Amino acid sequence: MPTRTTSPTGGVTFACPVQNRCDSATPIRSYMIAPALLELMRIIFYVNGWAMRRVVAQRPARHVDLGSQIIFPNLLGAVIPVVFVAYRPLHANLSGLDCVGADILQLPFGDNTVGSLSCLHVAEHIGFGRYGDPLNPLGTREA
Repeated sequence: MPTRTTSPTGGVTFACPVQNRCDSATPIRSYMIAPALLELMRIIFYVNGWAMRRVVAQRPARHVDLGSQIIFPNLLGAVIPVVFVAYRPLHANLSGLDCVGADILQLPFGDNTVGSLSCLHVAEHIGFGRYGDPLNPLGTREA
């Protein structure tokens, strides 16, 4: 069973025994998780759950997700057909999930054709050039 301790710098260390053995000869692996990362993980956890509940309650015929963490469209696609749009397309072959490569600033949908849309934790990254997209100082605003 992993043990959880707090480090002097405020991070959390998880020490995981190898092969679930807890004798003194067993090496321990420690993973440091910074407090800011823990907070981000907490936010993503709750936002993804909130969004999934909202979409499922609406029961759209199809949902479009723009670049959210891949776990969100994957799980949602098990309940509702999802089109997952990402600049670097996900290559997955799953029932209920269609993956499309596209730029968020030039989406492959006609006007008024998307009835259910999500874009979780994405807009603030547009224009940074981190994913092969061009640098754009107005990227977040344009997204």
